[in-house]
Amino acid sequence: MVWAFLLPATLSGWLENGAASFAYLEYAVPTLYAAAIIAGYWLAAIGGEAKHLYRANFGSWLIATLFSAALIWLGLRAAKSLQDVPDMAEALAVAGPLWLILANVLQVTVHVALRKEVMLGDLDREWLARLSAVKLRAAVAWTVFAFCCLSLQRLAFMVPGSALPYWAVPVVTFTSGPIAAWLGQQAMSRLQSDLAGPGAINRILRWGLPLLGVVFAAGLLTLLGYLLGQALGFVQIRLAVYVLHISPTDPVVTLPVQLAVAVLLAAVLFELVRRINVNRFSMHGVYRNRLTRAFLGAVRRNRTPDPFTGFDPEDNPRMVELRPREGPWRLFHVVNVALNLTATTRTAWAERKAAAFTITPLASGAADLWLPRTSPHDPGGCYVESGAYAGTENETGRRDEAKGISLASAITISGAAVSPNWGYHSSPITAFLMTLFNVRLGAWLPNPSVVTDPRELALAWPHQALLPMLDDLLGRTTDMTKAIYLSDGGHFDNLGLYEMLRRRCRLILVVDAGEDYDCAFEDLGAAIRKSAIDQGILVTFTPRIRICSRGKPMPDAIEFAVGNIVYPESAELGTLLYIKPCFLDDVPADVRAYGAAHDRFPHEPTSDQWFSESQFESYRALGDHQMSKLCGLANEDTLADLFQQARAEVARRPVAV
Repeated sequence: MVWAFLLPATLSGWLENGAASFAYLEYAVPTLYAAAIIAGYWLAAIGGEAKHLYRANFGSWLIATLFSAALIWLGLRAAKSLQDVPDMAEALAVAGPLWLILANVLQVTVHVALRKEVMLGDLDREWLARLSAVKLRAAVAWTVFAFCCLSLQRLAFMVPGSALPYWAVPVVTFTSGPIAAWLGQQAMSRLQSDLAGPGAINRILRWGLPLLGVVFAAGLLTLLGYLLGQALGFVQIRLAVYVLHISPTDPVVTLPVQLAVAVLLAAVLFELVRRINVNRFSMHGVYRNRLTRAFLGAVRRNRTPDPFTGFDPEDNPRMVELRPREGPWRLFHVVNVALNLTATTRTAWAERKAAAFTITPLASGAADLWLPRTSPHDPGGCYVESGAYAGTENETGRRDEAKGISLASAITISGAAVSPNWGYHSSPITAFLMTLFNVRLGAWLPNPSVVTDPRELALAWPHQALLPMLDDLLGRTTDMTKAIYLSDGGHFDNLGLYEMLRRRCRLILVVDAGEDYDCAFEDLGAAIRKSAIDQGILVTFTPRIRICSRGKPMPDAIEFAVGNIVYPESAELGTLLYIKPCFLDDVPADVRAYGAAHDRFPHEPTSDQWFSESQFESYRALGDHQMSKLCGLANEDTLADLFQQARAEVARRPVAV
């Protein structure tokens, strides 16, 4: 693969002398390829096992090599037929690597078809097929990239009499990009099941977003190719003429000059990826500051905010500071986030594309992050102390920055709904657009199962920025790299129920405030299904759930449901108390007045982040009303009694036939 990508670059330097100097290369290159391939075959025969198989199959290998070399010769012959030297060099740069890889794939195919004896026939063929796919994928990606950067920019800006005006590409690019980014945000406010439904908006999102994304990507690469081509050409000419005092078109020195520029750019890139904090080039910090001021700062009576920004550094405690200084725990915070796995090797997770990740005052990590097991009874998982994890962001401006991840960072990640990679909704086109426009609320943090250096584990950003940015751009996140991408917990489990079941809680109260106008219970069903698959935990509701939507009222409707939890290792049942906002006949008058004017209340779209006073108060009053009714059922001031009386109330209510 290295030879396939470097050979066109080395050949292009010889084209400045015209096609005559290129004549012998069209025979030399295929001959060199064939000699190297045959030599590699015999070296493998000398160092490998089953030497009789190598001897028996050498004839098929030789025939396959000749076919492959002939295809290389045809490609070079076609490049030579181009009249203009720049056209020939461009053809080699764009199509050369793909042509050479195709020639190599042809050799593998012919060899597999003609060989006489095999030792691992199907397995060997599968291995060769996968290797060919890897090479073809890289070559096709390069061809598309090079075509946009070289061919499209030449057609748009350099061809005399081009049908496209010079302003067409910039206008199309900078128009399609923002529109596509806006469509991407609209798509994030809908579930994939909604996007698959009828309606003009859904059709636009399904077809318009990918199309605009492709147009924007092609236009952006075309513009960058033109601008960088002009800039690097200027540097190359000045370097050759004024520093080396040679002709910039001399084929002997063209390649060394280009190599020197490439080395310089590589050095600059290396320094940048080492210094840049990838989490700062996103909306994560902006979102975190607003959440801190709106929620954490609102509960502090004695604040000393900055008079200009309104932010107070003391609003944001560290997770470890939530531990009680003395006495028992009264409240144990478990912040639910999603570990994105869009490129996971676990094929059973191809739909979910994420795993549960938790941040608590004690530890941060996931049960699905694996370390080498010390014994067969080791339950697996990987957790690190929260006081030593991701705490060097300096977000609060305080001096005690070595105390681990902050509460604001944890809740910001937990609420990072807008994200290039967002669990089971992830799309490569959406990821490309969201990354380029910095529409990203999640964060890249060190992987506890891979990073072993405590100093690197304490960083609130990846050690280097290039690979995480590329993974963001391509929609390729995994748990095998040194950096993992964490986003909204709802991208895996929107209720936090999955992790409570993992902890074998006996009494679980779930408040489902997600948008669900039709009461499809998608979040509840997804959490129960994943818990049954992964943990063998069964949750059943008897009698049936009688929570209804405004559009489909029930005569026996009730605001909550009670389920039984069956843990695989225990005969004792747990209880799940499930509460959902409901618009029933007994709601307060002010809530009913607001609901009469807003037919989707209390399930208005969660994309609405700008609540009016009446809207906010109506939701607060409805929540107070429903919880007051529920707590009024309890005979004793204990949580267990509340769950017991809630179960009795569900059983007491008449069920309509």
